[in-house]
Amino acid sequence: MRIYQFLDQAQVPFEILQHAPAFSAQKLAKYLHLPGRVIAKSVLLKTLSRFFIAILQADERLDKEKLKHEFSEKVGLANPMEIQDHFPDCEWGVVPGLGAPYGLEVVMEESLLATPHLILAGHSHLEAIKLRLEDLIRVETPKQLSLIAGIRTPV
Repeated sequence: MRIYQFLDQAQVPFEILQHAPAFSAQKLAKYLHLPGRVIAKSVLLKTLSRFFIAILQADERLDKEKLKHEFSEKVGLANPMEIQDHFPDCEWGVVPGLGAPYGLEVVMEESLLATPHLILAGHSHLEAIKLRLEDLIRVETPKQLSLIAGIRTPV
C-alpha cells in the first residue's frame, strides 16, 4: 500500500475507484465508462542508465523517438520482471501512476495539463486512483514533454 501511504503523508486527497479486472488503460476507460483521454496510462521505461515512468493518455501511443531525443539515449520498455522488481507491492504487471514512492522520475505528456483530474493505476488490476492534476504535479514534479506519436515537437 505504498502509494496510498505516500498520498496520505503528502496530504493529497484521492479517491480509490474499484472496477472489473482491467489489464490495460483502455479497458479501464471502458469499465469506468470514460473516454481514454481522461485515463492516464503509466509505462515503465528504461535507458542504459536508468528507469523512469511515462504518463500519457490511455488512447495515445508513446513516441520512443521523442524520448530518445530528449534523453540523448535509446529508450525501451521495461520487461515484466523489471516491472515486478520496481513495484513489489503491486500486482504482477501493474505500473502505478506515481514514481516518487519508488524513487523513480516521472515524465508526463504535456497535453495532460488540460485535464483537471487524472485517473491512474493503483496497486492492482481491480482499482484505480483519481486525483487532481495539480496535486500530482506538486508531489511528483514530473518533466512535462510531448510524448505521444503524431504530435510534432517545436524546433
